[in-house]
Amino acid sequence: MKKHLRKSAVTLLAIGANLLSNNIVLAEDAYHLEENGVIVFDVESEPADGDWQLGTERLDSLGDGYYQWEGENGGPGRGTMRYHFTVQTPGNYQIRLRSLIGKGENNTEHNDSWIRMPSGVDIPEEEPLDGWTKIYQNIFPAAWTWDTRTVDFDSRVVRQCFPAGDHYIELSGRSNGHAIDRIALYRYDEVNYSQAAFDELPLSAVSETASGIDGSNSTDCDFEITEEPIIEPLEPITQVDIEIEPDTGQCLIDTVLLKSTLDGQDINGMLSSTELLEVAYLDRRALIKFDTSLVPAATEAYLNFTTANNAGEGQISVYLGSHSDWDHAADQDEDNQSSIPDSSALIGSVTGSWIANTRHQIALDASLLQSGFITLIIEMSQAVDAFSIVSSETAEAAPALLIAGGQQFCATYDNNVLQANPPEVVQPEPVVEPPIDPEPVDSLEPVEPINPPVTQEPVDPTDTKEPFVEITDSEESANANTKNSGGAGSFWLLLPLGYFSYYRRTRSALPVKQH
Repeated sequence: MKKHLRKSAVTLLAIGANLLSNNIVLAEDAYHLEENGVIVFDVESEPADGDWQLGTERLDSLGDGYYQWEGENGGPGRGTMRYHFTVQTPGNYQIRLRSLIGKGENNTEHNDSWIRMPSGVDIPEEEPLDGWTKIYQNIFPAAWTWDTRTVDFDSRVVRQCFPAGDHYIELSGRSNGHAIDRIALYRYDEVNYSQAAFDELPLSAVSETASGIDGSNSTDCDFEITEEPIIEPLEPITQVDIEIEPDTGQCLIDTVLLKSTLDGQDINGMLSSTELLEVAYLDRRALIKFDTSLVPAATEAYLNFTTANNAGEGQISVYLGSHSDWDHAADQDEDNQSSIPDSSALIGSVTGSWIANTRHQIALDASLLQSGFITLIIEMSQAVDAFSIVSSETAEAAPALLIAGGQQFCATYDNNVLQANPPEVVQPEPVVEPPIDPEPVDSLEPVEPINPPVTQEPVDPTDTKEPFVEITDSEESANANTKNSGGAGSFWLLLPLGYFSYYRRTRSALPVKQH
């Protein structure tokens, strides 16, 4: 019985191993077929490997879900997944991943993965791919995007030539939190790209067998190598010293400098805020908003900007935006995508080279400037080097609009500023004297009363005036008593007393005879 059970268990294990082996073979032999120059497949069409996790929380993903790398940041080769495809129409293809920044609050983190296409052939004048290649996107706030780039700060597209036959592309984890939904390869010379159109592309048909043609051995992509003509380098774009720029809003020598009030990155109709505003041919524009409502009529205007750490050359064009009623709130609202302004009037253009980490200047047509909020849109007019501009998130290097006018320009501007922001009239606070506390009575020293001296005039004996009656203290007391008694009797009582007093005084005043 135990032997029979052991045999059954071995049989089941063998069957399971055979099924697993068949599944792996089927997965390895599932070829996505190119049709009309397009190949589209879901990443979950292959089993997740390593720390790739199947996600279904985001309802705006396509297919049955998406894979998000939950492993550590690092080099290629971890969690490698291989996708086979068969090319029936050889030619130059561009690779795009529908991806998302799955966590964090930064557009330069959790935003990249590794890819490798061993059988692809480098295309002249396109970025060469040598083995594992970092691919990234910078859309934040997070949203699914088909934007796929390589080379930091240069934003190069990912392109390869694929001969007819069987090929594969490999995907490996690089940045924790980077989510991938779908992969598309298309002949970019024949298929027009847009975010909405690619979201609607049907999945490619799948064959369980290979075509039998090894694409890596084909000569379909043998490009004719010719000697490149010697091209003289372009003149450098005007450079300015940021140290001598006036302060924002300060008008000096009939010139005022305005820093941007808002800027944003437009990538294929998706607007986002970012530290660097990338500009690339056709699909990447920089939007910069200024407030010119207080600026008088101008005779000259210039746009100052600082490049990031990538040099290059090409033709840069500056347009007026069709409106300035935009902000970052419309980034992910599909109903508000029309709020992103279009490029209208060309206001400035320059062909030349730019230097990394340098302040540059482009002359603008001042007659086209309007009063109020305006948007300047920077585009690359030719399929040459892309470049990046430091945004207003770095205040000291933010884009600036330099506007100049006539002799009364600064006086008019300063008056406009004063009228718009009148100084507040500050009423002086009333001065309140602190109360003086009286000294306590106990602390005062006693003061002796001051009795003025009494001067007694000499008595003239011939004076016939009414006799002067000297009243002593006792007499005054008696007199007071008499007054208290009142009546005529008091007068007759006092009369002899007064006469006696007068007689005594006159006698004492007589000279004494000498015997």
